[in-house]
Amino acid sequence: MLYSHILVPTDFSSAANGVLVYAFEEATQHQAKLTLLHVLQHHSATEVYYIKDAPQSGTGYVAELGEKLPAFPSQPPETVRRDYYEEALGQLHALVPASFTGAWEVQVAAGHPAETIVRMA
Repeated sequence: MLYSHILVPTDFSSAANGVLVYAFEEATQHQAKLTLLHVLQHHSATEVYYIKDAPQSGTGYVAELGEKLPAFPSQPPETVRRDYYEEALGQLHALVPASFTGAWEVQVAAGHPAETIVRMA
């Protein structure tokens, strides 16, 4: 049987990665296009965190309260953005060996994994 397009869903587990060897072999043998798919189960594809600076070693003196308080940070808080979509794309690209010369693409979708895989197929 000849294949023209092979869909390989992955959750990046070792079991899923083990299947990739066979998928690349089949795609090469049949000259089929290979699509690697990862399904995100999260509703939000991006998380944003604000990391506050630790108080500086010097302390300020508040005369009204009569207490020593830590000085305010000199820099604004750092924003860290975690984009699950971009992370998954990077991981999918990393799964494709440089030796594979066939046609391939990577896709990231969101939803219930089983339903999304069937819909993508």
